[in-house]
Amino acid sequence: MNIRLVPAILLPFLALALQWVLWPWIAHFVWFLFFPTVFFSARLGGLGAGLVSTVLSIAIVWFFFIPPQLSWTMNTPSNLYSVGLFLVMGYLFSETQDRLRPLKEGVQDDLNKPFSVEELLARASGLVLSRRRTVEELSRRAELLRRLAETVEKVAAVRDGQQALDYLFRQGEFADREGPDLPTVVLLDIGLPHLSGLEVLERLRADTRTALLPVVILTSSDEDRDRLKSYEVGTNSFVRKPADFSEFAETVARLGVYWLATNESPPQR
Repeated sequence: MNIRLVPAILLPFLALALQWVLWPWIAHFVWFLFFPTVFFSARLGGLGAGLVSTVLSIAIVWFFFIPPQLSWTMNTPSNLYSVGLFLVMGYLFSETQDRLRPLKEGVQDDLNKPFSVEELLARASGLVLSRRRTVEELSRRAELLRRLAETVEKVAAVRDGQQALDYLFRQGEFADREGPDLPTVVLLDIGLPHLSGLEVLERLRADTRTALLPVVILTSSDEDRDRLKSYEVGTNSFVRKPADFSEFAETVARLGVYWLATNESPPQR
């Protein structure tokens, strides 16, 4: 059996058990728990799982909850209409989630792989030019991006704090990654999932291999305690992340030019 069909089979029966317990209070809402059942089944398993969950849910609701209960008969046409509506909604849920799955997987693949600075600049520069700017602003940003392109070989992005540690220490899914042992500089957001940016920084500073690795906290936080804690833990710089993406791209470019072209990294131990 396809593993993605398991939730599609189990969730309708879980909904049956819960709705049976709650039935005295929700008797007028026969599909109450089964819409979310189909939605999550489709989200986890795609079109096939969503349709299986839809069919199972219809059979369960028809037999257990549509009057007369514990029977396959149906007294009123309105109940048949509700079955038809649920079938259509179940298909739409399933089709939508199935179409979204490749997009989500594609985004995840992009996050998991290093990309060249040319790709980064192509994404950033399009947004930098998306608003009306003065000639001086555009010239300044173009020069920043040009200098950044001259100094950066590769940009690697990760999705959470644990993955950042795995990448830096060549462990887990990055045990066989190619390239230098350590990057020239690390940009960390405080609000990383799983492990926060500050927790990642603490672990980097506690390890002799990364104790001197330049780290910049780049975050939207404007809390003084976050800035103080960042410097206490050992950040080399604390930069607030602009809300506007074009300004964010310029900030990243400035950081890149400074840390890669101007700053001199500590010598290898």
